[in-house]
Amino acid sequence: MCNGELTDCEDNRKYDFRDGACTVSFFFRSLAQKLLSKTRYFFGEAQKMGVVELEDMEFYAFHGCYREEQTVGNKFIVSLSMTTDCSRAAATDNVDHSANYLTAYQVVKEQMQQKSHLLENVASRILDALPSKLPMIVSAKVKISKINPPLGGKVGRASVTIERLYN
Repeated sequence: MCNGELTDCEDNRKYDFRDGACTVSFFFRSLAQKLLSKTRYFFGEAQKMGVVELEDMEFYAFHGCYREEQTVGNKFIVSLSMTTDCSRAAATDNVDHSANYLTAYQVVKEQMQQKSHLLENVASRILDALPSKLPMIVSAKVKISKINPPLGGKVGRASVTIERLYN
C-alpha cells in the first residue's frame, strides 16, 4: 500500500509525491520498473527478450468511413512488431516455442478481412486477438496504412499505430 512516500535510490531521501515535489523522480522510477519488466528473470536466469516483426504486409480491404471505401476498397500496408521471451525457442529450435509469425500473419489477415470504418478499430482488434493465439508475447505494436486515401489531394498514405502491453 502506498503511504505517499518514494525513496530516492541514490541517497535514500524520501519525497512526498502528494505535493508534486518528486514528479520527475516518480516518473523515472516507474519508467525503470517498466523497462525491468521487459527483462524478467526466470529461475535466476535472465530471459532472452526479442522482437518478432512482420513488415509491409499488403491487403486489399474495405475499411473507411465513406460508402465508396466500403464498396470499392483500398490497398493497406500493415506492419506488426511483437516483443517476446525467446529463451525457450532459442534453446529448443522448436517453432511451437516461438511467436510464430505465420500465426501472427493469419491473425492480421483475419482482422483485415472484417470491414471497419476506422483503422483504430482494426488495429485494436488485431492487438486483442494476438494473445489468445500467441500467449508468449509481452507486447505488440501494429501500424496500418491506407494507401492513397481519398482526401481530395495527393496523400501517399494515412496511418494509425497502436501499441499494447500484455500481462
